[in-house]
Amino acid sequence: MALEGLDTIAWSELETAQGDPAELPAHLRALRSADPEERKQARWSLYGMVFQQGTRFKAAIQVIPFLYELVLDPDTPERGPLLQLILHLGLGYEDAHLPVGISSHELQAALAELEQSMSPAEAAQCQELGVGPVVDWGCYETAAFQALELIPLLADPDPLVRQMSAYLLAWFPGEGCTICPALEARLDEESEPRHLANLLLALGLQAQQSHHEVDAALLRERLDHESLAVRVAAAISLAPTDLSERVMEVLLEGSGEVEALAAEGLTWNGGDLAGLAGLVLAIHGRPARERVAPALAAALEGADPARGLDLTQALLHLIRPEDEAGFVGK
Repeated sequence: MALEGLDTIAWSELETAQGDPAELPAHLRALRSADPEERKQARWSLYGMVFQQGTRFKAAIQVIPFLYELVLDPDTPERGPLLQLILHLGLGYEDAHLPVGISSHELQAALAELEQSMSPAEAAQCQELGVGPVVDWGCYETAAFQALELIPLLADPDPLVRQMSAYLLAWFPGEGCTICPALEARLDEESEPRHLANLLLALGLQAQQSHHEVDAALLRERLDHESLAVRVAAAISLAPTDLSERVMEVLLEGSGEVEALAAEGLTWNGGDLAGLAGLVLAIHGRPARERVAPALAAALEGADPARGLDLTQALLHLIRPEDEAGFVGK
């Protein structure tokens, strides 16, 4: 019986953003409903209760294992959005960590430092509301604990499940030595450009975060793929360790194709792959800023303002003096 452990949790004692926490089991069960509207409402209710405007609440720590149980069961409908929910509960708004990703050790240390810097009143308020650094780390740790169980989903018949599984696996560098080979093994299995680009980005970020050495030849051979999204994804993944002339060319090309890349429907960076290419150039292409900065400025001229924020940030980073450049991130 699915979700049979739900009734063993003292839900009413957990903190949520709104609503009665005792209703969480009903919302989780509704994710298996045959009614699409009921499933949609259940997802919205869960977001509203345990992930409100990016803030994670203590009940989320108990919700995550049941979401894993659901996505690992092929009889659960619409598993793709549930994988996205696991990531949001585990990491918050993940785009804030692009383009360099995270280190789980550094994340834990930063949250611990934040906790220690709180005044007694602030700590008491976090405790009362069920939010704060302790909760954030508990959410990430809980999501990371079962991450390897997602590897079989990289070959799932549902394309969205494959896409979101790869995306989620990218964010747990503690398991990079297992995740990177699994992502590499799928590169020749995905023929659809959007899914291949997603795999390349996941592999690149996971390798960058975990310092796992991947077969760079598998990335380089995609620099001449017929799909722009695949070429740019390969270049983004190669840039931290191999900013060759060809990688630079592809990144510059990609940063100027804001709308074309947005139309690919990738999850990364809110769909703004051109902006992500710009941020990568700002970090790794700084020695060539006389070439990169004009190209980013030209890309901004034709970009929709809503999609030009990352290109603007990248350009500002490049034109500031080197000793003032600081860190590029969200």
